Amino acid sequence: MAKQQYRVTTDSKGTSNFGYAYLAIINPSGSGKKMTLRSLEVALHSVMNTSTTTGSIPCTLFRGGGPLDGEDMVKASVCMDSATAMPSTVKVRRMSAPPTSSTVLGRVDLARKGAAVGTQNRTLFGTPTGLGKRGRRPLGGLGVASIGGFNTEPIILRQNEAVALVPDAKVGSATNPLRITVTISMNGKTAVWDFCANTYPGMALFSVENTGTDPVQILNWAVSEMGTTDTPTLRVVPIGQMYAPNVNDDSRKNVGVIKMDSAYPAFPGQLYTDIGFIPQGVPEVAISPASAGTPKDMNYLHTRDFWGPMYRNLLVESCHMKGVGSGIPDTFGHSYKHKGTDLLFRRAGITLNEGEGIAIVNSAETAVAVQAAYGAWQPMTFSAQVDVEPSISPALTITVKDENGVALTGFEWRLYVEDPAAGIIGSVELAGSESSPSSQNTYLYDWTSDQSAVVQIIKDGYEEGIQTCTLVNGAQSINVFLRIERNI
Repeated sequence: MAKQQYRVTTDSKGTSNFGYAYLAIINPSGSGKKMTLRSLEVALHSVMNTSTTTGSIPCTLFRGGGPLDGEDMVKASVCMDSATAMPSTVKVRRMSAPPTSSTVLGRVDLARKGAAVGTQNRTLFGTPTGLGKRGRRPLGGLGVASIGGFNTEPIILRQNEAVALVPDAKVGSATNPLRITVTISMNGKTAVWDFCANTYPGMALFSVENTGTDPVQILNWAVSEMGTTDTPTLRVVPIGQMYAPNVNDDSRKNVGVIKMDSAYPAFPGQLYTDIGFIPQGVPEVAISPASAGTPKDMNYLHTRDFWGPMYRNLLVESCHMKGVGSGIPDTFGHSYKHKGTDLLFRRAGITLNEGEGIAIVNSAETAVAVQAAYGAWQPMTFSAQVDVEPSISPALTITVKDENGVALTGFEWRLYVEDPAAGIIGSVELAGSESSPSSQNTYLYDWTSDQSAVVQIIKDGYEEGIQTCTLVNGAQSINVFLRIERNI
């Protein structure tokens, strides 16, 4: 049976809640497929600055012309008035290249106050230049400070103009995901984009492009760093159920899929990122409030102190840098300059049958601490290699007999797609042979939906045998009886 391979990948989105999946892969019920994870990988992409221990992210705000590339963040936007909609000519993206023929509007140094384990960073305290000199510091989010650009007058973008905030070539030590907020107004309609972005030198943290004729006003923008450099805990666990509001949230479906052969059909599974779920066979609250155990009202995924079903547990030693100036962290504490790792599934594989799923989940360091632990804040990329094949082996077995029920051999047989317009036997041949040495022939196929077919049997001394059938998602056998030709 045919086997198809897909590459699944997503960057971490700065997941803030323990027990939420960085990457969830689900084989939905009724898919008719079996999925096997041949590899499940996590790679850290963070670089270090040789001049500072706290790290900084020098950025430049460019202004120029479009068109821009990058990921459209429309699913991360919301209008201030639900009765209106921002025109599609306004595009806010991340990971785009700088605008063409660009000029510098301003520069900002996104600096951090500390990188020590257990330190909750008050991030992005640097003073911006240009825009920020006349501006004010916006309110931060998620318990950290933020910095951004405000003017007494907004930035105006005419048709085919764009701005982009782009990190310079050298960025800070142990960079964390950044939270981006952009507020835009057009024709009296105001909308806010709020999303996370990872730091890649030369690629925009955010960009705004106007492709329409009406001017666009950028009222403000802000950047805040998320989390700390504490050692995170990653778990690979089976999924029992997912939070319904998350399932219907398109912003959580931003997972890339690459077909290893461009002729393959679309990936049949469901993919999510930053999605809440409950593990298989485990209640959401693992310790009852009536129990003597502590802490109460806590799912085991929210801490490493209590165990539940899991395939793998991994402590990502993400904040330990080696080799000053090398620009490569000692990822996962496994080896010097180790850039990535497979989560021990490359040889074993994990089989997802219909209705089953798996998640790489963010867990806390510990449930009992003076300061709440913040885990897995480092920018990480999660990838999986997935084999997809039929969950069962659909097959049609054709047995040819004479009118007395005696098995026949040496006949020609053909299987066609049924086409009533062409006289039942169509022009699309599925299988067949000139002379069968056996009375039985089996046709194996990949099922996507039921298909009508026609069997044609030709043998010297016998009348032609024609029989219709349906190729279904399962195994079946049919008999074709040939009558002796009387007019020989």
